[in-house]
Amino acid sequence: MVVGDLETRKVGERVNIITEPGMINEVQNQLMDLGSFLAKTESYLTPYVWGDYNILILPSAMPDNIAGMENPLLTIAAPEMVTGSTVTVAMHELAHSWFGNLLTCKNWEDFWLNESFTVFTERKMTEKIFGKSAAKWEAFSGNAYLVNDLGKFGDKNPYSALKLHLPQGTNPELSQSNVQYEKGYQFLTFLESTIGENNFQKMLRQWILAYQYKSVTTEDFVNTFKSFVNTEMKD
Repeated sequence: MVVGDLETRKVGERVNIITEPGMINEVQNQLMDLGSFLAKTESYLTPYVWGDYNILILPSAMPDNIAGMENPLLTIAAPEMVTGSTVTVAMHELAHSWFGNLLTCKNWEDFWLNESFTVFTERKMTEKIFGKSAAKWEAFSGNAYLVNDLGKFGDKNPYSALKLHLPQGTNPELSQSNVQYEKGYQFLTFLESTIGENNFQKMLRQWILAYQYKSVTTEDFVNTFKSFVNTEMKD
């Protein structure tokens, strides 16, 4: 629920933007392609199940420590979305409609299942819309953040692992880093390079349809991937 002096405007057949009246024109100009992004994402993955995609841009006075927070029926985004990395953040939050909302991690040790698949999808859409060079630049930039975090953690720190094994009493929030985003993205990219783009896309669709509306673990994904390879690629 959001309350305030807000205006809603459609920017596509299934996309609505919501913000303060004084910001509505600027937000519309920045996010006018969201309808196309939605269509391309569901074409790559599976049909979008949440009806309209609604995105609320917060007032400029709001804190900017969170770029965006997706929910099945309403994404809430910081005002920087209309002045900074607009498209990347918007595509990322849109991709969470599948990874994080349609299926989600069962516990925080498997948090990478939400973020890595979202980053992978976001960059796949960047590649399809803006070209491979743009997607590679995003991956290069993301890797720099990953290297920095891994350097702070160290090789033997449990926080550097993709699937976390949190010690008893650990605050899960302290373990969140670019590992879940970028290391996972690189792992998925490696898997794609191993079985091929078309097969990986097909596997992703099977993963979503098999576990939609459910909570999942790393083991669920490993089993799905192995099953796909053994049944679909046995020749």
